Amino acid sequence: MLLIILTIASYFVGSIPTGFVLAKLKGVDIRNVGSGNIGATNISRVLGIKYAMLVGFLDFLKGALPTLVALQLLTGNKFLLVALAALFGHVFPITLRFRGGKGVATFAGSFLIVAGIENFLLFSILWIVTLFLTRVMSLTNLIVSIIIICFYVLVFGSLPRFYYVFLAALLIWFSHRENIRRLISGKEAKLNIPDLHKLLAKVG
Repeated sequence: MLLIILTIASYFVGSIPTGFVLAKLKGVDIRNVGSGNIGATNISRVLGIKYAMLVGFLDFLKGALPTLVALQLLTGNKFLLVALAALFGHVFPITLRFRGGKGVATFAGSFLIVAGIENFLLFSILWIVTLFLTRVMSLTNLIVSIIIICFYVLVFGSLPRFYYVFLAALLIWFSHRENIRRLISGKEAKLNIPDLHKLLAKVG
């Protein structure tokens, strides 16, 4: 019963549309501008990097907090279902008719709890390096998700945690389906590296 309660609660936490709410407070319906996505990347285009970082952090917490609570209260690997529920809620939020964000930040939050700080930092660095090499946010997300799956197969050999990262990757790939079409057609936008430096400077 506790597993069911925590899983449902995690889904609803994941369904909180942080980017949509923040943009609304600024008088913008984020669904009608930019790419139309409610996630941090589109927020950065429309409202700026500082608001994008806030949205990313809040989405990160949506994955981390339910997973941490479940880890403390449930036995074995049951908490992994709660972690997936938060991601599912973010990608398919009942609050926005099941049209949500890409899920990367929410997955990152749950991954911190599941994998531990060392592995989280390792893949965070890998994500940053890949982003600077590809200059394409969506491609970076897709590449790193595959590497994480391979890592769990080759290094850990933990079947429950493999299922967790595999299903999470499926959700992330599904949420990036439009990006994948643009990547195939060569129309996906690239980040300008000098612009990245300017954005980082603005944060300070």
